[in-house]
Amino acid sequence: MKKLIKKLAPIIAHNRKMLEQYGADFFQNHSGQQTPWITIVTCCDSRVQPHMFLEEPINQTFTVENIGNAVGSSAGSIDYGIYHLHTPILLIIGHSDCGAVKACLAGYENEGQAIKTALDPVARSFTAGRARSLKDNIRKNIDHQVSVALERYGTLVK
Repeated sequence: MKKLIKKLAPIIAHNRKMLEQYGADFFQNHSGQQTPWITIVTCCDSRVQPHMFLEEPINQTFTVENIGNAVGSSAGSIDYGIYHLHTPILLIIGHSDCGAVKACLAGYENEGQAIKTALDPVARSFTAGRARSLKDNIRKNIDHQVSVALERYGTLVK
């Protein structure tokens, strides 16, 4: 238990620092409603931190993270950003060394059902064939996810 508390200490300290830095009024101003201008779909890989793209992301981004930055895996959350929050921009972010793409290329039939379900929309990126390099397959996945998003959201997003 002490090890767990020790690991949580930096989170608690950072939370206090944020409150001191911004003040309670800053957070109170955002408590009534959210007004992001962009929906970001990205991989939940711990090395990908979409909140670092903006100096101040609070109430700016509606962020959806899943394995493989797959539109189909999180359609409900993305729908919320597009249809309810009316974000005019949808950004799909992939990254190098994506484990989801690697799993799809290697085969993921031995994974549990929840992981299989999450990987299926990524695997659809390769139904027409695979590229030669991991980097090109990652791009192929991003291109596929963008196509799915454009088909689903049409002219609502850029």
